[in-house]
Amino acid sequence: MLKSLKTETLILGILWLTIITTYPVVLFTDYAFHQSDLAGLVALLLVSIVSFLRKEIAFQLVLVLLLLGTFNILSFIYFFNLIISPGIQLYSLVLLGVLIYKRRSRFTLKRELTPEKKKDRPNTRNRFLSKFEKLSDTEIEEKLKQDLALEAKQALEIIQKQRNS
Repeated sequence: MLKSLKTETLILGILWLTIITTYPVVLFTDYAFHQSDLAGLVALLLVSIVSFLRKEIAFQLVLVLLLLGTFNILSFIYFFNLIISPGIQLYSLVLLGVLIYKRRSRFTLKRELTPEKKKDRPNTRNRFLSKFEKLSDTEIEEKLKQDLALEAKQALEIIQKQRNS
């Protein structure tokens, strides 16, 4: 779970770093916060707290945060804010691109198996059985926690049942 949140945590950290380094300048100058700056600060605070408490929705929260930032509804950088016409923040757009690229597997469509692939499933499971039968019980437990192919998980469960009975 922690490994999957690395990108979201890094993006939230970058956003906090930019806010911490650019917003205090407002206190020492005559600049005034815009509504999008205050909204960005509040939204980032809320997303950070909720992402910490409910890690399973961190991706969606950061995605919405960056989408709103991309269209300049929320602002995270006060001075070096590069805006592309018509009102698209380059900074948020780049971070959004990184997030989508790193999590592109969430956007792929699930394809149905063709009849040939369905027939090949037992052969694949048999290959996994021969490959995994040398593993110890603890290694099997570790493998079952990983994100593996369906046939691999089935093979591990079969080996585990055989050893337990």
